[in-house]
Amino acid sequence: MKINNINKHLNDKKWHHKLYNNYFCHAIVNNDKQKCFLSIVIISHSYNNILLDNIKNIVSQRSENIDFQLVFLNNGDNDIYYDLIKKYVDIYIKLNTNTGVCVGRNIASIFTNSKFIVFLEDDCIPNEDIVFKYEKILKRYRPLCVRGAYLPRTDSTLTCPTYFLGKKMFPVYNFAEGNSAYRSNVFFSVGGWDDNIFYGCEGLELSYRLFKFFPVHKEQIYHPELIIYHDAKPDQNKNKKNSDSWNYVQKKHKDIREYMLSYELHKPGVKNIIKRFLSRVNLLDFLRGLRSR
Repeated sequence: MKINNINKHLNDKKWHHKLYNNYFCHAIVNNDKQKCFLSIVIISHSYNNILLDNIKNIVSQRSENIDFQLVFLNNGDNDIYYDLIKKYVDIYIKLNTNTGVCVGRNIASIFTNSKFIVFLEDDCIPNEDIVFKYEKILKRYRPLCVRGAYLPRTDSTLTCPTYFLGKKMFPVYNFAEGNSAYRSNVFFSVGGWDDNIFYGCEGLELSYRLFKFFPVHKEQIYHPELIIYHDAKPDQNKNKKNSDSWNYVQKKHKDIREYMLSYELHKPGVKNIIKRFLSRVNLLDFLRGLRSR
């Protein structure tokens, strides 16, 4: 089935005010799954040679006891590259331009029909049991948000200080957006990802709004059993976008720093995690401020 207009999907999520039809080309629905526990969303703006293995890996985790909805969004790239992808996913969505990560994920999410939405990187290889682990952890804790761990895919040096936070679960805001899950009803209630952010700090910004909606730290957690293999490569363009996004988030939420530091009460040493996060956007002044506290 081919869909050429998303007004119904926007209305179903009470997002009728969002002008996503400006970017939408079409969606192809291969399997119209209803009321799954999990939906998995992957978006990509540039085809990469890992993507097909990523998709196949996820599909192979389906079983009699584990089912899910798999939604893929082509964020403005040439459709011809994704012919093989189309046959593996339940829903394939095509946009006419690269909208950035937030609008892209939001458009993909309105096609989901599940209690939780998992967002995964396009250029990663998920652990062979990641779907089972997500389902187990989400059923046990029912968090507003959970983020997992990133491990290097090819080279142990291709990592980032915020990717792996240890072997124990603890409350923390999300800054690993490409390996995270959200409780669907709350995700849509707070407006999803911030459409004004093209890339960078979008997980932190959404965590802040989730906390304002339900101010309990343990509702947002890190869990080390949710593993993807992903290489972090130096990218000056992304660093600049991270910095720009951080500046935007600070202006939007004046107390964002206090929010971040509030997790120190629940996880001693969380200041070090904040420093790792901020090192990605070169915020030396804030780092100095943290050292002085």
